[in-house]
Amino acid sequence: MSRHAILKPSLFILLCLLLTWGTIPVSAATHTVTDEATLRTAVTNAVAGDIIEIQAGITIQLTSILPTISANGVTINGNGATIKGGTNIRIFTIASGGNVTINSLTMQNGNCSGSCPIGVNTGGGIYNAGTVTITNSTLSGNSATSFAGGIYNAGTVTITNSTFSGNSSTSLGGSIFNSGTVTITNSTFSGNSATPLGGGVFNANVGRLTLKNTMLSKGASGTNCFSAGTLLSNGAAYNLADDASCGAGVTQVSSLGLGTLGANGGSTQTIALLVGSPAIDAGEDALCAAAPVNAVDQRGYVRPVGLHCDIGAFEYGAAPYSPPAPPSTSSVPAAPTAIPAPALCSLTGFASSTQVTVSLPNGNNGLNECYSMLTDPAQVGMTQPFIAAVEVYSFNASGSVITGVPVQVCLQGVGTLLFRDASGQPRVTVNLPSFSQNGFTCGLIPNAGTVILIPGAAAPAASPITPLSQCRVTTTNILNLRAAPDATSAILTKVPYQTTLSASARSGEWLQVVFGSQQGWLSAAYLTLDGACA
Repeated sequence: MSRHAILKPSLFILLCLLLTWGTIPVSAATHTVTDEATLRTAVTNAVAGDIIEIQAGITIQLTSILPTISANGVTINGNGATIKGGTNIRIFTIASGGNVTINSLTMQNGNCSGSCPIGVNTGGGIYNAGTVTITNSTLSGNSATSFAGGIYNAGTVTITNSTFSGNSSTSLGGSIFNSGTVTITNSTFSGNSATPLGGGVFNANVGRLTLKNTMLSKGASGTNCFSAGTLLSNGAAYNLADDASCGAGVTQVSSLGLGTLGANGGSTQTIALLVGSPAIDAGEDALCAAAPVNAVDQRGYVRPVGLHCDIGAFEYGAAPYSPPAPPSTSSVPAAPTAIPAPALCSLTGFASSTQVTVSLPNGNNGLNECYSMLTDPAQVGMTQPFIAAVEVYSFNASGSVITGVPVQVCLQGVGTLLFRDASGQPRVTVNLPSFSQNGFTCGLIPNAGTVILIPGAAAPAASPITPLSQCRVTTTNILNLRAAPDATSAILTKVPYQTTLSASARSGEWLQVVFGSQQGWLSAAYLTLDGACA
């Protein structure tokens, strides 16, 4: 038998196997990016399933536009890096059929003003004809001389926990021009401009735009929204804008209470909510808890803080997420840090102490408060010296611990209050806004937890409360009803725009009212006063 007679059946079998199996799969690759050259190589070579991993915190200045991405399933992890464009240097171009996910990246100063290779003067930051998912990212300072300073979309774009700031177009769509499908969740738009329409988002007649837990503050020119297509939302109560251009699914307010773009923690720049912002505690909780928000804000900080999650990309008062510590493998028990057992507290009151007062500022509402004074640093959870510390709970009639109910706690002495919230584990220690009253330092806590008085400067004195009998007030915005006459006190609920109420007391620039079943305080700065309100 000849040599060829032996080989030919083997080759035939191999050919049959290849035809049966199809193409042998290639493992996904990770492309590490440290500068413009490696970024350009990664974008050029990326295929379906590949990951482009950018070095954390670096800034890459593009000298020319990047190659178009056409692969289906490329992930770009920014890790807090910044990619900057320039004149006629767009940052990303996604072709039809391309599918790109962008995480924790700042895209800044991209521009198309006449010579970008696709969409010559549209989509300064991103031009998308495929599918793009953007999470925990910032687009700022991008521009175009036609449509879409930030993103031109003719495909599908999903945006979550992201910030759009200072993007502009000399035509339509300062941040986004949409002729496809765009879904925006828990994101913040501020200072974006277009001439004449859609500084935030321009939704063309074939476009489908959905806003969820999102806020828009207009820029120097153009409206927040313009929609000739389909504009949806998860409810007007959960979306805010400072003009009426976004339609019935968004609530108009006079001011969103926003800061400026800056370093507020996390890996990308964000826009902080200011004290008293109507976005605080106004988001839809179920939406915040579920994917893709996943109970964090753009910075990766846990949300909600307070009664509800906030609208937009920034959670007011939030702290970084700390994963639970792994179980101890030591045979020696860890130092006790547990909450004192609720059984130690009486449901009909609490043990007397001259060092502390505890009260529900809105009345008991069927609840009981109790506390346990702490002296052991291990139980307090800190090693630095403290004047006094107390563990505080609210119980319902069945003895269950209740969270989300503001409680006023006053510790005897002068200093600074800290709070360790028991509603999450591990506990995070934060400064507690406070005021001084009759030799005590007082603050309001939103949940059960530990209040600690440490040495420090005296808190400002509380303003005297003056009873009122013939004063009516009308809200000029959606207002937070506060538990105390202080902009840092706990938020009880929201009072709708143009609601008229009777005021029963005044403390400084705060008026006490009853809204629904809750008594609280509204800022006079956002009220129209009628009658004897001085």
